[in-house]
Amino acid sequence: MNTTFRKLGKVCAAVLLALGMVAPAQAAYPEKPITVIIPFGAGTGADNNFRAAQPFYEEALGVKIVTDYKAGAGGVVGANYYMSTRPDGYTLLFYNFPHISLQQVFQKTSYNTDNLVPIVSSVLFDEIITVREDSPFKTLEDLIKYAKENPGKVTVGNTGSYSSNHLTFASFVKETGVDMVRIPFENGTKLNVALLDGQIDAACSNAQWLTTHKGKIRALASASKERIIEGVPTFAEYGINMDGCTMFNCLIGRADMPKEALDYLTSRLATLRDNKDLAASIARIGSTYGFQDSNDLKETIAKMDAKVESLKDTIKATAD
Repeated sequence: MNTTFRKLGKVCAAVLLALGMVAPAQAAYPEKPITVIIPFGAGTGADNNFRAAQPFYEEALGVKIVTDYKAGAGGVVGANYYMSTRPDGYTLLFYNFPHISLQQVFQKTSYNTDNLVPIVSSVLFDEIITVREDSPFKTLEDLIKYAKENPGKVTVGNTGSYSSNHLTFASFVKETGVDMVRIPFENGTKLNVALLDGQIDAACSNAQWLTTHKGKIRALASASKERIIEGVPTFAEYGINMDGCTMFNCLIGRADMPKEALDYLTSRLATLRDNKDLAASIARIGSTYGFQDSNDLKETIAKMDAKVESLKDTIKATAD
């Protein structure tokens, strides 16, 4: 009798499954490679930073990661494309903050800090103000003093509108009350060429360019919490509040992705916090190691969003 019922049960289950009334057992996430969209070209700073972290991410997750480049419009094209992919946890985005915080306010995008979830970040880009080595501005005080005495005369370059460099510029002019002219450039390479050629007086940039142009440009101040360059003070030492002006690359997921996938990604990648080999890999490419897990990032991004909101008028007034 029991045998008959068991056989009958198996037959019914098979029929229901065939009719789509019973779902097959779900395989544990992840069961296949994960694709990461990089909204910049191959060989860019973001790509190099991801490649330095990629083997450690793969080891922590237990699967291979495949990169897919979708460059255009300073990252907007790739980030918008990401929002058209399936939110199944098998496609992620590697993008920058504060770019997202700025772009969601000033540009038409399909992404924002509500429909994206930060997963992990391993790199920080400390914002700095630089000049040529032979510039008459030897200190930040020299630059501020001249700018106040000569409104609209000082030209300061940075990379594109609604970028971290733009946020740094807007924060600096609002904090100091100086009247300077912002000159946008397509990328950091062109920005520094213009600085070296004397086309601009100063640049809002990040610390990695000091290594690229060693002995040719120098920093006047950094937005870091502590001194990161020998002999170069922080903005805070001048009483200038530049909190929220540090850029970072971030591995990002969709808010509507399966909870199982998100929990796995955030918990597994959080285990890399004290990984010395990851830190060394980041350092080898000239970037600054700065690990943030998902919880860290949510707090950081909330502060960044507030920073953008407080500077909204200044940012808009200085956009190209």
